Amino acid sequence: MPRLNGGRNPATLTERVRARLLTGATIDSIARLEGISPALAEIMVDELKRLGLVTAADTLCASGLGACHGGDSPEVRIHCSGCPLIPLRTSKP
Repeated sequence: MPRLNGGRNPATLTERVRARLLTGATIDSIARLEGISPALAEIMVDELKRLGLVTAADTLCASGLGACHGGDSPEVRIHCSGCPLIPLRTSKP
């Protein structure tokens, strides 16, 4: 289970859903892992977005132009910085 708040395990379902989102989990995988319906998981994700606690990664990520698909433009480096889904790269010579 991903950890939040100074390393403690998330206690509430909402905290656990948010922690899983921050590691790149999908709505379907969250529902399966937490034992809830996909509809409830989607509602919870929408609420977390509305509250500004998570943001959607649906621009470069969904287009297939992001760093995980080989993109290397300045826009990609800014957009994808900190994403847990992209592998660490060594600096170019």
